[in-house]
Amino acid sequence: MSFAAGTDYLKTEMDLQTLAAPTDSLATHGLIVERLGDGSLKANVAHVRYHSTAGVDAGYPGSGPADLALSVLHELLPPPSPEQEQAQFDLDEEALERAMMDPQRWSETIGIDKVRVSKLALMLHQDFKAHVIAKLDADSDYVPIATIRAWIANARRRLRV
Repeated sequence: MSFAAGTDYLKTEMDLQTLAAPTDSLATHGLIVERLGDGSLKANVAHVRYHSTAGVDAGYPGSGPADLALSVLHELLPPPSPEQEQAQFDLDEEALERAMMDPQRWSETIGIDKVRVSKLALMLHQDFKAHVIAKLDADSDYVPIATIRAWIANARRRLRV
């Protein structure tokens, strides 16, 4: 799936300030990024610190954009609870074997903050960075939730999960 910078979406969707209102969320509207006066990037998603302690970023293929990609996927592909994950070990052998092949059913604890993320989000975040986050305008941009969900669905089909 190809992705064009979100400026085209800004012409057809609400303006960036409306989208970035505190009551809006990633899952409702999509990803909103805006460069602040101090040079940092503000996004409407909590930072999952894994590659970059300096913060999230966009518009190039670096560690800040990798964290932004992981943060977006972490919110949209949450990990199973520890109880759900543990319960899978009680499955019969065949069901457990199928479960072992589905990265959405497992988690990993990562980063300096020890955040539990789904293995699927972890597997996909570098591709999401390359195909979407690195192509964003580095100053401000918007990616509709439908675009993000379509990218995830295509990635899952490629992985057959």
